[in-house]
Amino acid sequence: MLTTHYMEEADEICERVAIMHHGNIAAIGSPAHLKASVNGVSANLDEVFTHYAGGEIEATGSYIEVSRTRHDARRVG
Repeated sequence: MLTTHYMEEADEICERVAIMHHGNIAAIGSPAHLKASVNGVSANLDEVFTHYAGGEIEATGSYIEVSRTRHDARRVG
């Protein structure tokens, strides 16, 4: 079992993913199945998370802001 906020990591190494929202499982399945359930083959797990858990992360701002911050942090190192 792995807990991560990095959807790329989950997509690469997990056979099965559960999306949690407010302490409940909002969606569960293989990364491919979850992506297909949202937007077909063009979806990524970030979009799956947003679809099932909503667009905002309560304590730290919007999901998009958090995602951009993480992306920038990885770029800068």
